[in-house]
Amino acid sequence: MPTPVPQGLVPKTTDFADRIRANFKTQSAMTTFGIEMLDVVAGHTRLEMLANDRVLQQQGFVHGGVIAAAMDSACGYAALSLAAADREVLTIEYKVSFIAPAVGERYEFEGQVIKPGRTISFTEGTAFAINGGVRKLVATLNASMAIVAAPYS
Repeated sequence: MPTPVPQGLVPKTTDFADRIRANFKTQSAMTTFGIEMLDVVAGHTRLEMLANDRVLQQQGFVHGGVIAAAMDSACGYAALSLAAADREVLTIEYKVSFIAPAVGERYEFEGQVIKPGRTISFTEGTAFAINGGVRKLVATLNASMAIVAAPYS
């Protein structure tokens, strides 16, 4: 399913999608988990992870830390998609709610900017387990992203 275009969110650069995709490829944590970028539109990203045994907790569900990290990345890239080319984002804080055990054939993680800002953007994330084409919500995330000068050190 294609990512819907959020209304009223305007990127500061025309090449934001290419910039986001290139930046995402440098994230070794996402590579380790087997997470890939599916879609990038202004203020919204969607990531995917196929079921794999490297990310499970002791009861066979995807580990909550993996789910949180994926939603955090999706939200960070959603915020970065609206930032100037000389900016990066850093997570200031987030709150995760786990709604159901994450058991699926594959998983999708979406990040959405709900309030962009010059120095802080507010975002929401969702995680879905997908079985037989049916998406089940398994977690949500609310996060604040700092917009900082790149490269940040």
